[in-house]
Amino acid sequence: MPLLAENLRSFQSTLVIMTIVVVALIFGQPILMPLAFAVVIAFILWPVVDGLMVARISEPAAAVIVVSIALLGLIGISIALGAQVLSLTAEIGTYQNNLMEKVRAIADLSRGDSVLDRSIRALQSLAAAVEREIGVRLTAPEGGTVVVVRDSGADGSTAILKTVGGVFAPLAQIGLTVLLTVFLLLGHREIRDRLVRIAGTDHISGTAAAISNAGSRLSQLFLSLSLMNMAFGVVVGAILWFIGIPNPLLWGVLTMLMRYVPFVGTFIAAVPPILLAAAVDPGWTMVVATIAVFAIGEPLMGNVLEPIFIGKKAGLTAFGMISAVGFWTLVWGPIGLLLAAPLTTAVVIFGRYLPGLEFFSVMFGDDPALRPQHQFYHRLLTGDAAAAALALKEAIQNGTVWQACDQIILPALGLAAFDHRTNQIEPTQLATFRETAKEAIELALDETEDKSELPLGAAAANVFVIPGRGDVDRTAAEVIAQLIAHETSCEVTALTQSSGLTAIASLQTETNNSRVDAIVLLTVGGLEEAHLGLLSQRARQNFPEARQFMLSAEESRVPLASNQHADRLYRSLAPIVDALRVLIPEVAPVN
Repeated sequence: MPLLAENLRSFQSTLVIMTIVVVALIFGQPILMPLAFAVVIAFILWPVVDGLMVARISEPAAAVIVVSIALLGLIGISIALGAQVLSLTAEIGTYQNNLMEKVRAIADLSRGDSVLDRSIRALQSLAAAVEREIGVRLTAPEGGTVVVVRDSGADGSTAILKTVGGVFAPLAQIGLTVLLTVFLLLGHREIRDRLVRIAGTDHISGTAAAISNAGSRLSQLFLSLSLMNMAFGVVVGAILWFIGIPNPLLWGVLTMLMRYVPFVGTFIAAVPPILLAAAVDPGWTMVVATIAVFAIGEPLMGNVLEPIFIGKKAGLTAFGMISAVGFWTLVWGPIGLLLAAPLTTAVVIFGRYLPGLEFFSVMFGDDPALRPQHQFYHRLLTGDAAAAALALKEAIQNGTVWQACDQIILPALGLAAFDHRTNQIEPTQLATFRETAKEAIELALDETEDKSELPLGAAAANVFVIPGRGDVDRTAAEVIAQLIAHETSCEVTALTQSSGLTAIASLQTETNNSRVDAIVLLTVGGLEEAHLGLLSQRARQNFPEARQFMLSAEESRVPLASNQHADRLYRSLAPIVDALRVLIPEVAPVN
């Protein structure tokens, strides 16, 4: 009960904190939104400021120069865009005839009892029903007069103040954003130190390095993405100008901005120029060309050019991206739509370094949810031999069989040993784990090169794999025996009926008339190396002529019983395989 109560208190605290954060984001929008913009812009501009500092320009001067140039560029683009919007507004009436002709052409396709025609009739029926229900005509009668009622008590000065406020409010937010950006660039070291203090000074070197690495990665990522988006906007604007679309600068800037919106941003930006192309061109050539610009350009940009120039981005999963877009749009509207990807990416990257934000990194980051050994262990527990074999094949293709063993198989067996010791795995699950492991390794090795051919005139060496202790070590012995047999020319036997000293004694009984060329003592966890050293001593007494190897997949703080065994203790299967490949026994002559 105390544990349950503690969990409930923790859950309630989390809900309270989340509620406070959401409420603060909504009601603190006038301050927090410029701050968010300033943070993103500071990350983008910091590499440029750092480059100027390398060129022996002081930090304050570099920050002011960079922000001033960016602000002047923004003002120039805004003036140009304003002119483009005014030009578009003035000329939109001249395109009316072409647009109406295309509407008529599309309407001709809907004549008859088509789906579109039925849809229109259904909507008309619905409108008439609603009209009868509320007793009000939805449309003004033909020839009727629309009466506009004005509030006679409205003060003209109030309207003027509202107009002035509507103009100066965005300017105030832009000014606050610029001011915050300058302060962030000038005081980034102090801010970093304060974040280190908040994160804790117990491991100050690691915390400082983590925050610096996260900030550097974000700066490089945001700057690279911004340059790529800018280049894409320039190319789109140039192609639209070549096609003949009016106001190409406007559509290029819109495309650049909307590329920050994940998945659909570019295609949303494509709608206005496509409609404008339909209005300008009497035919359909310009419309098709405009559609092709976006339909070809966005996949080429996202799937080819960005991976080449940026590499694997520290981005978000599809679920994380959709969740981020929904959340930030809900709290900040259209501006939140633009900021969703940068802000959430920043939280995800910092979550990889700061434990307090790790939840966001795991839930929304594009890194694999589980490490390869955990994935492999999960597949074995659930009896999914095909998926486990596929994971092994991928690891083998990227390396070697024993590297896959060291990086995936042995760690997975170590996880099983830990769960077995702590009673977290049931006997039925352990049986499933054992059978699935054997089947998965057989499937994975079927498509790899078999290296078990004997040299001409040589005899096969007899190798025995002895488990250290317990059921999981016996499973590991079977698995390691499979791998050694596949990678060497040895006859490999795993003693799975018993383990430890009992297995060594049974080996002596079973091999009175046969040869023992090598012994592999194996443990994947739960057996101290001191105990493993005692097993090595007994095996040496019973089989003095045999080569001996000890494989331990888990680090132990307890040293070996004697230093004479240390040279035979391995953490990896690779050196054991290399030694067994050249092991050729001496065969006694036949009388």
